[in-house]
Amino acid sequence: MDATENGWIVKGNGGKFRSKHGISSESTIITLLPGSRLQEVVRMIPIFLDTMELLKDSFSELTTVVHVAPNRHVEEYVSKAVREWPVSVVLIPGGSPQLKYDAYSVRPHSHFFMANVTLLGALCDKFG
Repeated sequence: MDATENGWIVKGNGGKFRSKHGISSESTIITLLPGSRLQEVVRMIPIFLDTMELLKDSFSELTTVVHVAPNRHVEEYVSKAVREWPVSVVLIPGGSPQLKYDAYSVRPHSHFFMANVTLLGALCDKFG
C-alpha cells in the first residue's frame, strides 16, 4: 500500500514491515523517536537504553524500531549507540516515509515514545 493520505489517515503495511525485517508476529514492537537534534538525541538515547534493559526480560521477543531524523550527525550517533543494545533494533531512516508508515502500522503491540507522537499515531490510525 502506498504512503498516501486518505483524508487524515496515512496507510502503511505492518505485515510487510514485519516480513521485510524478519520480525515474528509474536514479537512486541517498541517504537522510539529520539528526536531530530543531536543534543536531544544524546540526552534521550541513554534513557531509551536503560528502558530496553528493564524491558528485555519482560517479553519473550522484543524488537525496538528507532526512527532516525535525516541529520547526518544524528544518524551516526544513533547507529553507533544502538549496537550496544540488548534487544533487536531496526533503524528507520528519516527519508523513508513508506517504511515509517509501515512501521507505525505494525499490529498489535506497538508503543510510541516522545512528544508529538500521539498526533502522528492518530493520523496513522493507531488509536482508532
